[in-house]
Amino acid sequence: MKGFMRPGLEEIDPGVPAGRRPPIRLDCNESPFDLPPSLKCLAAQKICDLSLNRYPDAAALAVREQIARNLGVKPGEIVLGNGLDEVILMIVLAFGAGRRVIIPVPGFSAYKTSAILAGATVVEVPLAPWLDLDVQKVLEEAAREPGLVFICSPHNPTGRSVRPEIVERLLRETGSLVVVDEAYWEFAGTSCLSMLQEYDRLIVLRTFSKAFSLAGVRLGYAVLNEDAASWLTRAKMPYNVSSLSLAVAGVVLDDPVHVRETVSRVVAERERVFSALLASPHVVPLPSCANFILFTTSCPAGDVYERLRERGIAVRSFPRAPFLSNYLRVSIGNPSDDDAFLDALNRLLVNEEQRAMMRGGFHA
Repeated sequence: MKGFMRPGLEEIDPGVPAGRRPPIRLDCNESPFDLPPSLKCLAAQKICDLSLNRYPDAAALAVREQIARNLGVKPGEIVLGNGLDEVILMIVLAFGAGRRVIIPVPGFSAYKTSAILAGATVVEVPLAPWLDLDVQKVLEEAAREPGLVFICSPHNPTGRSVRPEIVERLLRETGSLVVVDEAYWEFAGTSCLSMLQEYDRLIVLRTFSKAFSLAGVRLGYAVLNEDAASWLTRAKMPYNVSSLSLAVAGVVLDDPVHVRETVSRVVAERERVFSALLASPHVVPLPSCANFILFTTSCPAGDVYERLRERGIAVRSFPRAPFLSNYLRVSIGNPSDDDAFLDALNRLLVNEEQRAMMRGGFHA
């Protein structure tokens, strides 16, 4: 079988965690708040009314119309996918095959995975040492020859937003297609969506997985000009979004109050967790515009990661990422899970400090 494997697959992380996830799951940037029972009942009723022996609406027109009304765009400017992962792959297949795909690293792994699968040339641009986007290097690579540029804002995993004027520079000063992944935009409030009317080489990505609390539904979408959308649609499989996903999304789109309340709760909890981490002499957290916080500690990140797992708490580590080998990322959870994380982190760091002091001959 190895002789049939296409080149580049060895670089792709299969993304399947080893063993069971701990009970406190703060590693995947999921919403800590499930849909309220009232919305679940409405969704269940819509699902009961479906004819599951029939294929879903291949055009997903009703949901695209709902999204279009909410965003102030046309339904023809929206292309849905089975999560943003599929949408990203569709974009690279449609517009990036055989081209250069420029990816700031570290970043969301789906960009590189999709580029490899599409037979594109991966061009990785490391973040600046202070973990901001290296704007000049990205500009240089994007101007070298037309290709695709992926920008994540707020950026995963640093939590920092990329200013819209930087995206505009990329569009104005290069001939590349710029894809802005706004999976976490609701938690920051900054978007490039308004630029779509001026720049036909801009694609904006959105998801239902974060602020909408629908990670299990697997639904994401691209917003782009109608002509580009018609070509992007050719890169997707028929019936790629299930009737069940469309039904649930339709219910949640009809209740914007749920999303506003979820975002408000997550942002308030993010600031509380950040303040608690900042108050610890053993932790240095980075300010975040997303639903997670990147931080470093006085102990090696790998040790902290493993000891938290032993205590039933999952966070994200980056052992092979440039500049991030000693950082961890914690998703914002519900208050009780966050308190358990903060308590466990503080206890293990204090205990480690005490052991280090004893090894150095310290006596109280």
